[in-house]
Amino acid sequence: MSFLTLAARAASRALLASIACSAFVFTARPLAAQVATLDSLAVARGAVLLAQAADDSVKLADAVHRLGVMHWRADAYDSALVHLIRARELRASIGDSLGLARAMNSIGSAHYQEGNYGPALEAFLQSLAVRRAINDRRGIAISLTNIG
Repeated sequence: MSFLTLAARAASRALLASIACSAFVFTARPLAAQVATLDSLAVARGAVLLAQAADDSVKLADAVHRLGVMHWRADAYDSALVHLIRARELRASIGDSLGLARAMNSIGSAHYQEGNYGPALEAFLQSLAVRRAINDRRGIAISLTNIG
């Protein structure tokens, strides 16, 4: 089999995994509006696996963030923070400022729900700083509301 054939097959697999990952993330969003269930966590985990298979950093950051939110909604704050911190790192590494601000806001929300108000305020302030830097007016309002 030629190198070009192998490369084309690998690219096709990566593209299919990327498309499937988008579908998983899209499916997880409506589930996020409900109380987190085993199904929503499974969908989010599936999206992470597909993004990894596709070697797609943007989709991986989205999927890891969604998984963190699912854990947060299930009141599993320690697990939520692990995934949200990873999402923050992924978003920073790909230069996704808006996603970074959202991850910081989610981290703050998880800390707040846990009763850890100092770390929550720090995360909300970091989110606000990023949102101001990119002139995200809606996000600025959200951050200011969370700060109080």
